[in-house]
Amino acid sequence: MLRTDCDYLDTYELNTLRGRNFSCDFKTDEEAIILKQAPAPVPQNYTFRIELGVVVFLLPFLLLLPIVLLTVGSLTIKATRVNPTQALRHE
Repeated sequence: MLRTDCDYLDTYELNTLRGRNFSCDFKTDEEAIILKQAPAPVPQNYTFRIELGVVVFLLPFLLLLPIVLLTVGSLTIKATRVNPTQALRHE
């Protein structure tokens, strides 16, 4: 559910088929809902709209891959060098 204020319909230039817009004068409108026949359109000139390219996902993956490989590799090597009898003796 999307929380909105009394200017929501005016901001997105939406019209109502029946009923009225939210009003800041009515306290009960804080819990009111609007039922839509179709989803509200997303404006293409939205101020905070960004394009997510491949770099946004690829760069963190490439930065974390060596850290993961070094961590897993070092723990694997450490586990293979431990004498199993020493590990069982402490349990």
